[in-house]
Amino acid sequence: MLSGSYYSNLRYEVFKYCGDHVSSVCEYGCGEGVTLMEVASKLGVKEVYGFDILELKNAPFSYKKIDLNRSDEISKFVPKVDLYMYLDVLEHLVNPFGFLKMVVEKSPSGSVHIISLPNVINYRVLMPMLMKGRFQYESSGILDETHLHFFDKERCASIVESAGLTLMEIDSARLDWSTNSGKLNKLTFGVFEKYLTFQYIVKAKKI
Repeated sequence: MLSGSYYSNLRYEVFKYCGDHVSSVCEYGCGEGVTLMEVASKLGVKEVYGFDILELKNAPFSYKKIDLNRSDEISKFVPKVDLYMYLDVLEHLVNPFGFLKMVVEKSPSGSVHIISLPNVINYRVLMPMLMKGRFQYESSGILDETHLHFFDKERCASIVESAGLTLMEIDSARLDWSTNSGKLNKLTFGVFEKYLTFQYIVKAKKI
């Protein structure tokens, strides 16, 4: 279940992937627009679009309430921008591959697409399966009960490439000295990185 705080999280870890030469930005699954507006503010962007299923009144950007599972709706709302963001949203969709491909087809050449996806082979998922034979949905996290699709690093690459994008980067989010998983990853020289990664951030470009 998605709590209120889910829609207002600031995803600061995506800032470094946005680039410097951005004059317009769009986010699908923008929630209350906290990350979207922070990105716009840092980059000095004035042309800002957000789409989600929330009732959001008086948004400080161009907002449209839409169901991201409705392809007939989405096809009407793909603004021509420099930067597209899909943060923790594709795993909730019925057909994330089809959704991303449709947006990419309508996006301009040269546009950058930033996606974040949870990593299903994280040890928090694997250990209960190995030790207890248990695969159980939860109220939040990697096994959020609203997740319809699961991704590992290879499937992250697959979804962007099948959409017609050129993969630029796939990074493990927040796997640095600020977290226990990050510290363990550094001390083990990255040997267990794919099991310690909670989430991947993918940067891709339409050539």
